[in-house]
Amino acid sequence: DDQPEKGWVVGLVVDHDFSDTLSWNLNYRYVWHEDFARGYENLSFRDENTLRRRDRNQANERTYNFLDTNLNWRPVTGGVQHDVMLGVNFGTETSQFTRINFDGGNPTLDIDILNPVYGQGVPNPDQNVSDNDREREYDTFGVYVRDFITLSDQWKVVIGARYEEFDTSEDLYQPAFPDREFSRTLEANGDDVSTMFGVIFQPNDTWSVYASYAESFDPPTWGREDANGNPITRPELGRQVEGGVKMDFARGSATLSIFSINREDVLQDTGQDQPDGTPIYDFLGEDKSSGFEFEVDAALSDIWHLIFAYARVDAEVEADVNSDRIGQTLLNAPKNSLSIWNRFQFTESWGLGLGINHASERYGSAFAGNGDQSTRLKLPSYTLVDLGVYYSGASFDATLKLSNVGDEEYYVSSTRNTNIVPGLPATVTLSLMKRFD
Repeated sequence: DDQPEKGWVVGLVVDHDFSDTLSWNLNYRYVWHEDFARGYENLSFRDENTLRRRDRNQANERTYNFLDTNLNWRPVTGGVQHDVMLGVNFGTETSQFTRINFDGGNPTLDIDILNPVYGQGVPNPDQNVSDNDREREYDTFGVYVRDFITLSDQWKVVIGARYEEFDTSEDLYQPAFPDREFSRTLEANGDDVSTMFGVIFQPNDTWSVYASYAESFDPPTWGREDANGNPITRPELGRQVEGGVKMDFARGSATLSIFSINREDVLQDTGQDQPDGTPIYDFLGEDKSSGFEFEVDAALSDIWHLIFAYARVDAEVEADVNSDRIGQTLLNAPKNSLSIWNRFQFTESWGLGLGINHASERYGSAFAGNGDQSTRLKLPSYTLVDLGVYYSGASFDATLKLSNVGDEEYYVSSTRNTNIVPGLPATVTLSLMKRFD
């Protein structure tokens, strides 16, 4: 199995001050990316022990072309300081998926999971047995406004709104036709207005108390189909309520926040497939993630800097037409997650980093049909250790990072019993940065 890939990224950032109170920002990004997915994929079980596999070779090409620009105006009206941002962003994303080989029904690729015999079924990387290819285009346009209002030294308010519209299409064609005639065209579009509001109270230079409300709008992703084979075109809507307190001290800060996030029309993999192997998706009526986060960013001494973060989250189905789902835990949602990063700066040039990341166990398969979660797959908890060596010179910096030093075998996420994503093994990364005077 292999997945070669390559890509190009071009970015442009422009910042210009017209005056002390008016400035303009522009951010443009273009990406071209190509990759090939070649190898065996796990699909489903033919019986209790026999795993059905697919011999796949697919070429994927994607382009992203997005621009965001905004004006920032900072007037003082009636003794009240405003920081107004008015912006617009738009862009196009295109993708083309060409199935060079897509053999998902050949029983010679089956494997017995209890008594596996490897090497059965030789891949045919250039044999075109595809039933269709796809071309997709996603266009988006948005307008947003935000005002950060300083009422006094103690009270600040932020309000904002964003209008977004999307238009997406998918063309499905049969490679058997010499003129690549499109056999089906699917389209979806929609728009929405998302709002946000927040208030900050700072009684002194040490403490800040805040509360906020925000809405979200997430357009659908092509390639998802319901049980009847119809494309899913409904966007996901969300809302978040958060409150917290922050303490600033001489050599750092600490923040405690409590939050609740509700999402409607959340797309879920049911764990079942169409006869052709296409995964079946459906909607959750509403899910809810609530909990708290605690963060500390502090210099504990002249050489020791600590960043600590802990989160406790309860994520479950809040409402659904299927009553068995209500109360079940969401996929890939650990109750507890912890990260610690220590940096020791021994000299002006040399430093050492030591980090720990932990995630508790979480569910990795679809919801239980009878509401009994003991039948669901659980991904085990994991704890990773990272190391870093830093060098800072007169004109360049260098960082050598060793991730997952113990080469821990762990699993990042899953959507079903046969689609589990493993974590990276021990990895070494060297980064260099040159400064030009």
